[in-house]
Amino acid sequence: MKRLRRMKQLTHTAIFLVLSAMVFPFTIPAVMAQATTGGLRGVVTDNNAAIIAGADVTATNTATGVESKSRTNSQGVYAFPRLLPGKYLLVIETQ
Repeated sequence: MKRLRRMKQLTHTAIFLVLSAMVFPFTIPAVMAQATTGGLRGVVTDNNAAIIAGADVTATNTATGVESKSRTNSQGVYAFPRLLPGKYLLVIETQ
């Protein structure tokens, strides 16, 4: 009886280890998927605090020179959802 109980316990342990080994590789990408980017969002207004829709906004990483472009929506909001860490120069142009 003891031997049967011991075999059952070993079987359960073996099943647990096999299932853990099958699931573990799928958890690594989630752990490694920590955010390495940030975002930038703002509202473009003029000197009278009037919203400027349709303005072209360019964010340039000053260290790498990489540019990202956005355009303000009808509420004057622009967004850069994925920027690498660093210092950025924002240029806003309207027509």
